[in-house]
Amino acid sequence: MNFQLKQLTPNQIPQEEEKFWGSLTDPGVTLDTWKSMYAVFKNIGPEQDWQYYHTYWRWFSELTSQNIHFLTQEQFVNLYISRQIPVLLQLGYSPLQMLYVYFSQNAFNGIDMPPLYTKVKNAFINSPAIIGKDGENYVRIKDVFAEYSLLLQRGDNAIERANFKSRILGIFKKNEKIVDLPIFDPDTEKVMIYFLNLMNFFIGVKEDGIFPLVYAYFNPDEFEERGVKKDEEVEKSVEEYTKISVAQPVPEEKPRVEEKKAEFVKAPVVLPKQETVPEPPKDDLFYRAPVEEKKEEVSPEAPRKKLDAKVIQKMIESRFNKNENGEFMNVEGVLTLLDSLANEYGDDSLRELYHFDEEQGKFVWNNALLQ
Repeated sequence: MNFQLKQLTPNQIPQEEEKFWGSLTDPGVTLDTWKSMYAVFKNIGPEQDWQYYHTYWRWFSELTSQNIHFLTQEQFVNLYISRQIPVLLQLGYSPLQMLYVYFSQNAFNGIDMPPLYTKVKNAFINSPAIIGKDGENYVRIKDVFAEYSLLLQRGDNAIERANFKSRILGIFKKNEKIVDLPIFDPDTEKVMIYFLNLMNFFIGVKEDGIFPLVYAYFNPDEFEERGVKKDEEVEKSVEEYTKISVAQPVPEEKPRVEEKKAEFVKAPVVLPKQETVPEPPKDDLFYRAPVEEKKEEVSPEAPRKKLDAKVIQKMIESRFNKNENGEFMNVEGVLTLLDSLANEYGDDSLRELYHFDEEQGKFVWNNALLQ
């Protein structure tokens, strides 16, 4: 495919998009299309990405995300993480979940994952990718991350955080109005939550904590058993952990807003894995196993295993940095993780495990729940 960029008017976008997705008739064509687009976009910068944000860059980014297992580590770091996060957020993807997916398929061991995580983290916090415009100025991920980190360091100033979130939300909403088409997820509040979760993750998780965290995410039944072990016991040899199949795939956190994009016909897109990327084991549920099959295996009536509050406390204490006063620097990251666990295990009490004590004027562990 000889791919070329061209400017499209809002009226041309629906027709060109239908033509684009309709042309992906089989994996071979899809692979050729992706390679052709990559050959063009890898040689341009974030300003050009923004120029085609609502058209070719959006299509290319979604095609990349749908076939994330195909990416080499260099492409994942320097393309997906460094450049495509803004548009994928607005399309309704959770980059944090996709990060878990990529790690589980391409570096699911305690040796390869930590250095890859460091590359991913550095690519994100220094990302020149444009999330939109504030007046006439570009707003880039690296600037938003630096501002948010500074807010966290200054303490729990509710007004400053509210103003920060309102400004970023306004930028996302403004992006929707540029072409006035239903091409982005209309739930900008959820888009903002995904963005904050990702920033909290990179602020709070250290290199030596990434593999145990990802392992626990995909192996919830072993969470309590492995969560209490020392790091050197958790991070055992590659051979042991690569024998363990992924316990559950990461589901999409939202429906893909198909009712608003019905006019865009998208052919199934599945790129073959490159030879340099190891084929996942047959018993790995990511081995082309649809999410629906996993849901059918577990009865919705099945009881969920209750997590031990002390185990969660110990895991959080070892994964999140503290300041000189012994308080978590990334309180929102801790609360986000507890909220996620509460949703996953249907235990609302987990949200109160780390709470704000009005008498002490700070967040503390809930001793009543730890007994």
